[in-house]
Amino acid sequence: MTKDILENQSVKGKKEEVIYIYGLKCPISGNIRYIGKTKRLEKRYYCHLNPDKGDVNRHKKSWIKKLLKQGQKPELVILEKVYDGQWEEAEIKWIKKMNWI
Repeated sequence: MTKDILENQSVKGKKEEVIYIYGLKCPISGNIRYIGKTKRLEKRYYCHLNPDKGDVNRHKKSWIKKLLKQGQKPELVILEKVYDGQWEEAEIKWIKKMNWI
């Protein structure tokens, strides 16, 4: 995983947090199989790599478990960085771009 940092910006005295829209890319096919959002990339990636810890997305959980059994991991790819109030629109845009809707 590439570590990428964007400083938070102050807007009218309020500090806005950066939200990362990211994809999990299959190391076998090269396709992005999952799109999500997070404020903390490393923590979120760790959660994905430990799918038995409360992950409710059965399809993603099964895919990641299969990769891990093969000694592989999905790659976390940053698709976009947005501020807190913009993440929903950005995430939907990326899901549509991947033709999942």
